[in-house]
Amino acid sequence: MNRSKLRENIFKLLYTAEFQEKEEMPQQMSLYFTYSDDNDEDEEVTVSEKDQTYMEEKYHHVTEHIPEIDEMLNRTSEARYHYRGQFQGLVAQPPVPHDDRGTASGAL
Repeated sequence: MNRSKLRENIFKLLYTAEFQEKEEMPQQMSLYFTYSDDNDEDEEVTVSEKDQTYMEEKYHHVTEHIPEIDEMLNRTSEARYHYRGQFQGLVAQPPVPHDDRGTASGAL
């Protein structure tokens, strides 16, 4: 598997983890490594041991650092919101009002 495909599969595993219990992930990984999304026939396709090990290591490395990653994303998002707020006077549209819960008022 090439590096691009490996990264794509790691992101798919990380996405899957959002919907699974932590205890279920080893089994989910095993199923993922046995059946390929690219295979329309749902035939068994085995990922090489080397690729499987690489993806598992990267998956675990990212999941161990999720709190730090979330913190960095939150800081960046807050800074971007603040920066955008400084130039709101230049934007033709007024800001969207938000209610107490932080959702846009009058949203669909």
